[in-house]
Amino acid sequence: MKKAILDRIVDKKIGVLLVGPTEEEYHLSLQELPTNVKEGMVFRVEIIENKVVVKERVENEEKEIKSRINNKMDKLRNNPKSNYKKL
Repeated sequence: MKKAILDRIVDKKIGVLLVGPTEEEYHLSLQELPTNVKEGMVFRVEIIENKVVVKERVENEEKEIKSRINNKMDKLRNNPKSNYKKL
């Protein structure tokens, strides 16, 4: 099984998954994804005949990713030399 991240939802109809370390892009209809999906969710998937099959959600990896992103954002906000617009 591979890890996939729901990168975005297009027109409220299509979910774009980035699969594996190369982040290969796959498009799935929202009906093929679990209900109430949101961008940034992480899943374990299988590729069968060049088609993605979602097996399970991996919530602990989502928390790790969010924490890593928040830490990077805090560093940008607190760096006086950063061009990042402070909120």
